[in-house]
Amino acid sequence: MPNQSPKPWHDWRNDVRELAIVVGGVLIALLAQQAVQNWEWTQKVAAAETSMKRELLWDDGPQIYQRAMMHPCITQRLDQIRSAVEAHASRGQIFALTDSFQVHQLTYDVVALQAAMTSDVSSHISQDMLEHYMTPYAVMPELGHTAAVEQEHIARLHALSRTGGPLSDAEGMQVLNAVELLRNDNRFMFSGARWSLPQLRNLGPFDTRRMQIMTDLARQNYGDCIKPLRSDFPKNIPVDRDDVVVEQR
Repeated sequence: MPNQSPKPWHDWRNDVRELAIVVGGVLIALLAQQAVQNWEWTQKVAAAETSMKRELLWDDGPQIYQRAMMHPCITQRLDQIRSAVEAHASRGQIFALTDSFQVHQLTYDVVALQAAMTSDVSSHISQDMLEHYMTPYAVMPELGHTAAVEQEHIARLHALSRTGGPLSDAEGMQVLNAVELLRNDNRFMFSGARWSLPQLRNLGPFDTRRMQIMTDLARQNYGDCIKPLRSDFPKNIPVDRDDVVVEQR
């Protein structure tokens, strides 16, 4: 029986072909997976930026603009209360002034920013773009805290009894103490507005309807004293000692 050469179990060219097919399939799968992940992150980043922009331009921004408009009116009302107390005006006159001092309680939110940070979306936003959002957000927690404390100080001011004769010395000191606490609150809120409004403008215009709502709310308490800010605000606005504190935060 003639000898037969052993038949190779596999042709090496088939091995190369099959390996190439497997490697190609893996690469295609990896590229497809990467493309899907990139698309998903692009969508997440777009959604996060939309949320942050809405929070800043629809919510926080118009509220901060309102505080800047209210600043001189609040200062004027506090001056009127102090003058009335020091002039020993009647209880009715002083009560009318203290009762007219109102500031709507508002929050200055950072919900969208926190969502972007905790979900790791922020790491996929360019550093320059993230800086545009982080800068105006930086002062929001302090504004929110001051706004909450301000409501407590307003309650102190409103604690004056409407009945009785002239204010006692203790009542007068109570009113003046509340006036100065509120003056500090107002100064800080204005300082925050002076610092943050230019940063917010870099993101786009404020929501027009929301701006009107904030303006109407302010005018409910301060009437025609409420005026739109100059287009170049805060240029040529005197810098208070407390403004430096806000800018360093």
